[in-house]
Amino acid sequence: MERKAEGGNLEWIIAKVAETLKVAPADLRTASPRTEHKDAWKMAAYAAIHLSDRNFVEIGMALGGASHSKVQYARSQVEARMAADPVFRLAMSKLLEELAVPLL
Repeated sequence: MERKAEGGNLEWIIAKVAETLKVAPADLRTASPRTEHKDAWKMAAYAAIHLSDRNFVEIGMALGGASHSKVQYARSQVEARMAADPVFRLAMSKLLEELAVPLL
């Protein structure tokens, strides 16, 4: 079954990622997150790519006006880290499961 977040709503995804990762939503709505929030920002971008029907430009705009290439780079960094780190892969999988809802 294909899964999407509530209508692909980027604001909902950002809010839920922030809540799950225990960061403020404002920390994810910046194109230049502080060092301690960079992983959460990348995870939010990755979740938005996989759980919304929005393109990279729209996702970047929701994440503080980041460029589409920064969103693509975040995706590649998350994918590389998941390939190298099974603990991170499990954490990312759990995050996606928590955010996903079945399409009706």
